[in-house]
Amino acid sequence: MLLLSCAEPLVEVGRPPDPIDITTSNDTTGSDTSTGGVSTEGVAASSSDGADSSSGTEFMCGDGVVEPGEDCDLEALGDQTCEGLGYDGGSLGCQTDCRFDTSGCFGCGDGAIDPGEQCDGDVLAGQDCRSVGLEGGQLDCTDECTLDTSGCFGCGDGAIDPGEQCDGDVLAGQTCASAGFDGGRLGCSVDCTLDTTDCFACGDGAVDPGEQCDASDLGGQDCVSQGFDGGTIGCTAQCMFETTGCYACGDGAIDPGEDCEGLDLGGQTCISQGFDEGTLACDGQCTFDVSGCISFACGNGVVDGPDQCDGPDLDGQTCVSQGFDGGMLACTPGCVFDVSGCYECGDGAVNPGEACDGGELGGADCQSEGFDGGVLACDGMCVFDTSGCYACGDGVVNPAEACDGLDLGGQTCLDLGFSGGVLACDGACMFDTTGCTNR
Repeated sequence: MLLLSCAEPLVEVGRPPDPIDITTSNDTTGSDTSTGGVSTEGVAASSSDGADSSSGTEFMCGDGVVEPGEDCDLEALGDQTCEGLGYDGGSLGCQTDCRFDTSGCFGCGDGAIDPGEQCDGDVLAGQDCRSVGLEGGQLDCTDECTLDTSGCFGCGDGAIDPGEQCDGDVLAGQTCASAGFDGGRLGCSVDCTLDTTDCFACGDGAVDPGEQCDASDLGGQDCVSQGFDGGTIGCTAQCMFETTGCYACGDGAIDPGEDCEGLDLGGQTCISQGFDEGTLACDGQCTFDVSGCISFACGNGVVDGPDQCDGPDLDGQTCVSQGFDGGMLACTPGCVFDVSGCYECGDGAVNPGEACDGGELGGADCQSEGFDGGVLACDGMCVFDTSGCYACGDGVVNPAEACDGLDLGGQTCLDLGFSGGVLACDGACMFDTTGCTNR
């Protein structure tokens, strides 16, 4: 093989080299044979350069032909390219010793950002986490020369980073209550600040769980529905009913619709009521009790004079016509109605047509009415008031429930030991963790 020194180029820069004439002969004695001033001593000893020692074939680097032992020759590259040599692109050349010149090739890992690359090694072209739309952190480059943002952070990455209150479902254990509200479902906005839209508090103008009223929102209630006879109901700053403007029989004052109040008869007597004598009184419904009044015409079995009734003659009246809900109307010896057999809502007894009366619930409770628990009450119409009852599906986390609808009690997948994901609530008001994930 012809040994050529790399220290001295074969040609001057700018012109092709003179062909190197390498001739083999049958003389294997190692004699000095020169062609063109280049020593070929020992060439005959090896045929690894493709020379045929028996045929005398000549191989010349610089003749423009790729011959055995050469990568290339001048412009002849043997159909090879930078890509074929494992680079990403560029321009392949040929050195004067007929070896490939790859200085014009480029590829990922060469420390320079080439076409098709976002970065290369530590060279990021001046980019950082902020320039790619994130908030901070360490921007890196992958082995494929693409930007690696795994060390960056920003709103939406599922982790609470500096300057963020929350991120997606990650609320850092915060709830509506910790944010100063009474309850509700705390969320996170797209800018990673707390979203309190679904939180509620007394004073927001809407009746929320645990409130009787809120400002002018009385939930459809009035004095009558609260067990009074009339008046104007209000709402306190604590979202509880203000009933000082309501009135009822027994409050010590003759209110609209009342004949009397306790001992206050409003100046009336048996005589002013059309009787001949006797003692006028006031009953528990704040109407005149004329059972102590006497009519001298009473007892003839006919309603006449001031008689309301006389014996069996009730003048066509019934308990209902007397303002009660039902019962058996009778007549006293003083010819006034005996309503002791009548009944009405509010008398403290569960009568026909009533579900309840005051504190008398007839043994019923929230569970018997189809709820899971709570406190059953009775409204002013003697029907059950289930507003204090609760059940799975009412949208509020109640005792024995992990969640209810969208109300997760401030819990997230992270709180339950997962690494992320979306926590939900199933139909039995238990956590549905199928949307949670573990990395």
